[in-house]
Amino acid sequence: MQDSIYIVTRGTNEKRELIADNFNLFNKNITHVGLGICKNNNLLIYNLMPIEDKNNLIIDNLSTFFTKDNIYYMAIYSCAINSSNMNLLINKLTNLKSINLKYDYEFSIHNDNFYCSEFVAYLLNSLEDFDFKTTISDSCFEYYPADFFLSDPRFKLVYLNQINNLIKQ
Repeated sequence: MQDSIYIVTRGTNEKRELIADNFNLFNKNITHVGLGICKNNNLLIYNLMPIEDKNNLIIDNLSTFFTKDNIYYMAIYSCAINSSNMNLLINKLTNLKSINLKYDYEFSIHNDNFYCSEFVAYLLNSLEDFDFKTTISDSCFEYYPADFFLSDPRFKLVYLNQINNLIKQ
């Protein structure tokens, strides 16, 4: 039996020039990503956001994920996975909810903290048949770009909403 996971993305002006323009490989509009799972006909989006003195793992729904200032780009991608992988993912997320996860302001893959795309890559790489690698930029910065998952053709665009005058071509 096939289940689906979702990569939910948004683009905001604050991070576009700093992150997306410099590090994304396929889509310069994506500045934040989360991993979505349907539960009781609701899409729950697991993502990391810097929140002082709290667990930085946020569980959003579509409304809260897309209710941020200056959003100019929203997209959702789906990928079919088997039920064994879905069970692995749900167990991993259940365990992570009990840990006080911190946002990685250093954007380093060599510590116990996560930035948004690193968190999603970590979750996907814990499943069978996924093996995403970091990208090394010209400055020798090892990083999972916000659009890293687009290197895998199994991820299909299922929703797109954009404010055209702000979109990077």
